[in-house]
Amino acid sequence: MTYESVAIIESQHTPGITYTVAKMSYTRRVELMRTIRELARKMEFLQAGTEPSDRMDAALLEAEINRLYVMWGLREISGLILDGVSATPQLLAERGPEELFREALMAVREQTGLSEAERKNCLSPSIFSFPTRPVGGATAAEKPAWNERGDVGG
Repeated sequence: MTYESVAIIESQHTPGITYTVAKMSYTRRVELMRTIRELARKMEFLQAGTEPSDRMDAALLEAEINRLYVMWGLREISGLILDGVSATPQLLAERGPEELFREALMAVREQTGLSEAERKNCLSPSIFSFPTRPVGGATAAEKPAWNERGDVGG
């Protein structure tokens, strides 16, 4: 078996630009969660606030989390020159076009292998996503499992 630990993704926004994005691995997932966990907790707390300053602070934390995602997952960007220098993930974040930064962010997030709901759940202390409920709909039993004396029904 041959496995490539990166994916090459072509820009949909600007032809000729490609993103080299690291694929998810167990250790990389742990590393990512450690990197963003505290910021994400603070962001969620501030998003629940009622003051405009709380919302502003939450938006700033979200922007920082997005930057961390790109720094964590974007290995290379090809086909983009910024101020006469070949673009790097750092330069893209600092001086690059925002639409390309956002596209790179989406490419990184897609490689994490998580849906939007799963990404929100990853902000909790657990990095594993084991189901906590049975799959499917629950229906009421026709007769109780226990009788009035507390014995198993029957």
